[in-house]
Amino acid sequence: MDVDVCIFSSDFLTWVKVPQEALTYGCYGYKKEQVFTMIRHLAKTLTLTLLATVAYAGSYDFPTIKEKDLPSELLHAYALEKGNLGEIGRCAVSFDSTSDQEKMALSCSIYVKMSAVAARHAIERCEAMSHEKKIQDKCKVIER
Repeated sequence: MDVDVCIFSSDFLTWVKVPQEALTYGCYGYKKEQVFTMIRHLAKTLTLTLLATVAYAGSYDFPTIKEKDLPSELLHAYALEKGNLGEIGRCAVSFDSTSDQEKMALSCSIYVKMSAVAARHAIERCEAMSHEKKIQDKCKVIER
């Protein structure tokens, strides 16, 4: 009885028929079923790795603030930007005063592929603006 065996190295991959009696297991000869099993395990591993990466990228833990808790000046500025955000864009705010615009910072990140990255960019720019304006409050991502 002949058995399909996969023989591969760095430069080729081929299937050959060999008599079952002559089949030996070396580092380059595998049965067809073994190769398919290895490919399935590799596909599962890659899928789990991708899911873990996406979950990690989405797990940034930034402080948040609800839109209704924003001072009126920041709420107005946010309303102007909200239309440009799309589903992924995010904004971050920081304020020490609810009336003094010099003690308020608003930063939005729009052109990104993941909302976690948008939040991180918005927080980074907000922190830079807060440092320039000497705002003591931490930057927070506006909840949507």
